[in-house]
Amino acid sequence: MKSAIFLAIAASFNGIMDTLWTHYDRSVFKAMDPKWWNPNLSWIYQKNFLGIVRLDAWHLAKYGMLFGICLAIITYKPIVKKYRILDFLIFACIWSIFFELFYSYLLLA
Repeated sequence: MKSAIFLAIAASFNGIMDTLWTHYDRSVFKAMDPKWWNPNLSWIYQKNFLGIVRLDAWHLAKYGMLFGICLAIITYKPIVKKYRILDFLIFACIWSIFFELFYSYLLLA
């Protein structure tokens, strides 16, 4: 069950990434500093950390998504032991629900 929670977190971060990328001007982030929140500008103003990691909102959301996916993989235990394909369907539904919740509802102004 932990893996489902981590997958929901990853999907939420993916919703943040896509909102910043496609709807920044209509999102709850539009009133915040565009040099950090708007991916079309932040790559100009934010320097690479340690020469390899860009620290702006879009990249931090991406790292959060990847971290959530990795934790979901590490903590995975079958939910439906006899039919693991159902786990795939459950996880696909969790991803879709949380992504859509963030992308289409919570983050738009």
